[in-house]
Amino acid sequence: MAWRNLFFSGTVSVFFLLLAFPAGPQITSSGEPIDIGDTWNLQFVKIAGHSDQNMPDPGIIYDEDAETYTMTSAGHDIWDTQDGFAFAYMAVDGDFSGRVRLDTDFTGPATSAYSKAVLMVRDSLTPGSKHASYCAVSSGFVAMMFRDSESVVTDWPGAWDVSGFSYPIYLRLDRVGDTFTGYHSTDGEAWTVGSSHSNPNFSEPVYLEIALTSQEETNPTTMVFSHINVPGYEPGTRAKAGQATFALVSEDGGELASAGIELVLRDGRRLRIAKGVDEETLRTVIAVLRDEGC
Repeated sequence: MAWRNLFFSGTVSVFFLLLAFPAGPQITSSGEPIDIGDTWNLQFVKIAGHSDQNMPDPGIIYDEDAETYTMTSAGHDIWDTQDGFAFAYMAVDGDFSGRVRLDTDFTGPATSAYSKAVLMVRDSLTPGSKHASYCAVSSGFVAMMFRDSESVVTDWPGAWDVSGFSYPIYLRLDRVGDTFTGYHSTDGEAWTVGSSHSNPNFSEPVYLEIALTSQEETNPTTMVFSHINVPGYEPGTRAKAGQATFALVSEDGGELASAGIELVLRDGRRLRIAKGVDEETLRTVIAVLRDEGC
């Protein structure tokens, strides 16, 4: 919450007025992804399955100064064969380690003991999508959940990784090959390993980040997320830090139509290739870069 002081003075009296302004406008989704406008370029979307026909549109407020995401969502659950929840996500490829902090306890009006704040990997934005998720439950548990094929019942390992915790709590979900592993932490530095689950059936890219469901179709819950991080990924892109990326550039800063190609290498060097260069020259350049380990 950002605060502003307004002072008015006169010859006889001084008036003091304190007004509260929200950190940013609440963004809502009725089913189409919407840009949140944060550093990570997350998209926000409502996902509603066949049990969520009366689910109200969820909302999210991003506070740029505090780097918090206050999400409010109803939804019957992330479970069964289809899910009802709100999702703020980015596209990632290959191996990764997603991390987030849950700052506060769930707040109503929903009263379900199984509201879920989730660090989720999802294959698609359909209600029945495959997913691997590490979640905190409002009754005080942390556990892995997964759906291995489209529109089958979500499952879990059968045991909680944590039974009873206090806020804030950090969640982490790593992908190495086809295996997803959950971790939890009280400080975001020392991690306790939790459950793992393997599924080779995910496409590329996958959708990663934060999700919320109240486990009540029409009554929402609210959670404050912060400390979002995907080490090794450049915020706002699908490029891993340290990998070469490609970008269109213009010699004179003009339209992209007149641009060539600029390669940004691992060591920070930039190689600009003029528009219209022949294929043989491009192949030679690529071979040289490969020989240099770029």
